[in-house]
Amino acid sequence: FNTEKNNGSIQYGGLSAAKGYQYDLLQSKQLDILQDDVNLLFLDGMLNYKRENNSFYARSPLATGILSGKMTNKTVFGPDDYRASWLKGKRLKSILKRVNAIQKLSDINLPSLARRFVLQLPNVDKVIFGLKSLQHVDDLIRDINAPLLDDKLVQQLTRLQKEDFGLQSKEKNLGY
Repeated sequence: FNTEKNNGSIQYGGLSAAKGYQYDLLQSKQLDILQDDVNLLFLDGMLNYKRENNSFYARSPLATGILSGKMTNKTVFGPDDYRASWLKGKRLKSILKRVNAIQKLSDINLPSLARRFVLQLPNVDKVIFGLKSLQHVDDLIRDINAPLLDDKLVQQLTRLQKEDFGLQSKEKNLGY
């Protein structure tokens, strides 16, 4: 990889991180771009990444649909949905407790709050949104053009995530 990059065959190199893995490459100057989940439920990848002359791309700003405002304790995913294997039972209930704690901080609807939060984070260079309908496009455009969230609210949302939403320690492994 380094040889090809030095030869000019590769212009930029990056990594799309997976949760739960540690990458020595993250602190390397060879890495131009890191892509990782960033949302109101998960900031760890972005917070643990040391920037030099590289870019950070945030993905999953709605946390695989958890921050869509449509999930309940009774949500069940079909067998062909990858969330069916991990987003159920105690974990779903615990994650929804986190979502409820987020919603208590603002009267902005949850998906809009989630998008606007990630869009204004200073360490995020690009955000990758999954859009499935024209309504999603319209909602995103509205959020891009909306005023910035109040700094106090952003600090509260960040602190909430860092403090694991005030949940008991036995629920930490049930997070997003």
